[in-house]
Amino acid sequence: MRIRASFDIWSDDIGRLIEDYQMAHLELAKPGAEDKSAMATKILEFLDQMHDFEVVIRSEIRAPAKLLAPNETDKKALFTA
Repeated sequence: MRIRASFDIWSDDIGRLIEDYQMAHLELAKPGAEDKSAMATKILEFLDQMHDFEVVIRSEIRAPAKLLAPNETDKKALFTA
């Protein structure tokens, strides 16, 4: 359940980030856009945040896998008990 809740939260956060990215991208694409450097900065921030999400999601996915796949010592203990 913890993993599902985490993915729901990330989904909402990622949705907001994508909306911000799309707005910044559209502003940047407008002819005569005033502050292109600010929009470009927002896009770079979005990419950094998406990378951070990727790192967190990968660590969350790997953690339960370790719990579900016991090491060799644990397997031997199961069969000798």
